[in-house]
Amino acid sequence: AEEPAPAAATKAAPEAEDDPSAAKRRKKSKKATGTGVEILFEDDDMLAISKPAGMLCHPSPGYWDHGTVTHELASRLPAEMLEHRESYTGEADSFIPRAVVHRLDKGTTGALLLAKTPRAEEALAAQFKGRSMKKRYVALLVGNHPGGEAATGKTCVDEPIARDPDRPGKVCISPQGKAAKSVVHVHAHSPDHRLSLVTVDLLTGRQHQIRVHCAHLGAPVAGDADYGGASPALPRALGAAPRR
Repeated sequence: AEEPAPAAATKAAPEAEDDPSAAKRRKKSKKATGTGVEILFEDDDMLAISKPAGMLCHPSPGYWDHGTVTHELASRLPAEMLEHRESYTGEADSFIPRAVVHRLDKGTTGALLLAKTPRAEEALAAQFKGRSMKKRYVALLVGNHPGGEAATGKTCVDEPIARDPDRPGKVCISPQGKAAKSVVHVHAHSPDHRLSLVTVDLLTGRQHQIRVHCAHLGAPVAGDADYGGASPALPRALGAAPRR
């Protein structure tokens, strides 16, 4: 999940407590929208939602007219923020609205921020680009201890990521790729079941970055068939692993 936005986003922060309309809006914002997307926070400048797993953030091939966060929340976003923004990602096959200032993978659930005004778009985008916005994710990994043979509790993965030429839509570690850096914190590891509970801090935001970097450590995300995390023994291991 993402940590609260730092000072640069104060333009999109909630109003003071003595504003009764703000308190009413915050109370209302905690309710689910009825579309499968829960609103965590909303004011005049931004939306913070809990994106469910299995949902894309914006339209792309196969999801041009349905099934994305953008479609689900279109009625809550101003028309100008639903316009296409100039994409710096090089994804000519996707339609990325101005409201979408960052993204989560389809299979990832967590906090997602959406801009409702140009000033929020500018402020939030600047924070993500300047890396002043902290992003932390929780993951269950299967395989080796992510900390290597020394079983360290913290590992930094600084490996460039590029599109995989042999698998459309997937990425890989490549010297010709874009810089990518992740910090993996190991909170628990079961040698018998080869499972690790980790949090990952992203210092960059490449496609499938956590999945590829963890796979590079020999500990792919559990259940991730695309990057080596699928295993017939996984359900059995999860059932037998100690709970605490």
